[in-house]
Amino acid sequence: GMDRFCQFFRCPTFDKEMVDREVRAIDSEHNNNVPIDGRRLNQVFKRGLRSDHPGSGFSTGNLETLLPPSRSTDELHEALVKFRSTWYRTDRMTLAVQGTQSLDELEKMVVDTGFGEIEGMNDGSVAESAMEAAEAVKAGKKVRSDVPRFKYGNGNPFTITEGDETSEPGPGLDGGVAGVMRWVVPVNDRREVSLVFPLDGAADQDGKPHRYVTHCLGHEGPGSLLDILQAKGWAESVSAGVSLMNDDCHAFKLGVQLTEAGEANLDSVLDLVFETLALMREVPTDEALCNEMAAMAQMEFTYQDQVAANRYVSRLASNLYDYEPASVLSGPVLIDPKAITEGVKATTDRLTPSNAIITVSSTAVKKRYEEAVAAGPDSAAAKEWSTERWY
Repeated sequence: GMDRFCQFFRCPTFDKEMVDREVRAIDSEHNNNVPIDGRRLNQVFKRGLRSDHPGSGFSTGNLETLLPPSRSTDELHEALVKFRSTWYRTDRMTLAVQGTQSLDELEKMVVDTGFGEIEGMNDGSVAESAMEAAEAVKAGKKVRSDVPRFKYGNGNPFTITEGDETSEPGPGLDGGVAGVMRWVVPVNDRREVSLVFPLDGAADQDGKPHRYVTHCLGHEGPGSLLDILQAKGWAESVSAGVSLMNDDCHAFKLGVQLTEAGEANLDSVLDLVFETLALMREVPTDEALCNEMAAMAQMEFTYQDQVAANRYVSRLASNLYDYEPASVLSGPVLIDPKAITEGVKATTDRLTPSNAIITVSSTAVKKRYEEAVAAGPDSAAAKEWSTERWY
């Protein structure tokens, strides 16, 4: 099994006869995704990133993008082979193996099956073989530190516009408009407003301040944001958390599932959201809560449920990009309470109206769109709307 898995990376066949069939399968999958509101909203978000950043692209592809009339199957096959040789290399890969064998036996299994012979850069800057990588891990070195996860090389995908000047990094849509609202027509019956706040740099993996902010905003007890919104009959639920993470930036997302009354009082709902965020900036970080979160994280790690082996090793291989070898298992879970305190202010300082990308998707938006269409394509109302190309 290990040898067969290795051959997918070492010498994939890329049978030309299979290319067209796979493209058709991808196109079929995309067509099934078109009516899914979550997919549609994600593509609207991607569309708002800087156009020269890879994150702004069409994520799944379809027949039109993969095999347009101007491209032959042979040309697509050549592009696939080139893509594989460019990106699927030892200097960009991590490997995690789980088994009942000893560590020495597992290491020998990896080397003997040929993982060390997968093509790499071989310029001396990274481990050139599985054996060299194993020795680096034993020495406590982070062997993939020069190839960060999701490192596109195009900088922060957001831009920010202040007055007539545009700068980076910061939030933005379609070339850099900060503090914007987008109205998205849903397929299904829904009422939701989401706020995305771009944050500078990679997320703090030690303190995880976003967890503290998530905990406070997601609290459902008396005096919480949800408690106030529900008392007014405006919301059904509130969610919060990091929605985007890469080495150039990360983003914090706050979502509110609205009632009909909440949709009718959207401005007031947003006022309460921003008042809550302003209060978080003013109130000192709760040290006792930080310690409690750290203790709970330790318990979560110590008494975690067993995970299926294939999911577990996939998670560990991803962690190798972000953590030192000694922290690969615990790093994503454990929290440094001192680092929370230091990072919370930097996070909450960016949760402001001028740094918000607000998206509203509801049945009322759909009705507003239908009225604009009925007014005719040349009407002022119709010209306010645009169609997302892929959805």
